[in-house]
Amino acid sequence: MLKAITAGSWKTTSAGILTIIGALSNLGFAIKNRAVDQTTITVTATAVLTGIGLMLARDNNKTSADVGIDTSPVAQAIRDAKKVS
Repeated sequence: MLKAITAGSWKTTSAGILTIIGALSNLGFAIKNRAVDQTTITVTATAVLTGIGLMLARDNNKTSADVGIDTSPVAQAIRDAKKVS
């Protein structure tokens, strides 16, 4: 998983990290002010999951080969066979 995060997609990774930091900061302020409610928890969970998704995504200008994904026809056939199973 760490390799996926550090695969050279610095723009989406940094956006994900900043999203998580913002969500946790918001939660911290809500806890400090004793204003935690269902909305705060829902927004924090959604933002953290979004941040994780961004960290695992790759930048638009990166190809599969750039991030180490084998794009050969044999590799594609293996991936397709795994999807069917």
